[in-house]
Amino acid sequence: MAPNLLQSRIELMKRNGYRLQHLIDQILEVSKLNADAIKLSLRPVNLPELTKQVVGQFQSKLEQEQITLDIDFNEIDEYLYIDVEAWERIVINLMNNAIKFSPEGGIISLTLRDNGVQVQFQIKDNGVGIPPAYHQKVFEYLYQMDGHKAAEGTGIGLFLVKGLVEEMGGSIVLYSDKGSGTEFVITLKK
Repeated sequence: MAPNLLQSRIELMKRNGYRLQHLIDQILEVSKLNADAIKLSLRPVNLPELTKQVVGQFQSKLEQEQITLDIDFNEIDEYLYIDVEAWERIVINLMNNAIKFSPEGGIISLTLRDNGVQVQFQIKDNGVGIPPAYHQKVFEYLYQMDGHKAAEGTGIGLFLVKGLVEEMGGSIVLYSDKGSGTEFVITLKK
């Protein structure tokens, strides 16, 4: 077997292994959510710094898809009490969805805002959008929209995101329409 072919097969196996591990982790988290067995470990965290670290994992995927990432975290630099692992899962799921639904050459915008009482994290893409009739359904367990390339997904991610956000005392709202991109806004109390 040629060295390049062998190397590409090894890389494919690694990627598939990471995907499988991610899916198993999500299924375990959903089981804990459903059993009310999630034990959050809230601690003071620099939210912009942590979020940038998590988003940094997507750099090569963004470059591969030719997607521009616009980050605006200038208004917030204080610490917020959150569960680090839960926040990482939230950001990873939302970034995966934003990339999945963004066109090649698209834009994903991340914003953090602090109004003194709460912090809002917004992630917005300029992808295909979600018709209003599906806004609540996308947060349901195992729900997948027909006719999108999301069919490759599992229908677990947004259910898990909503559950984790709510476990931290926050809320998540979806703003979107077909053809106009999608924006998720997470609000966390300080």
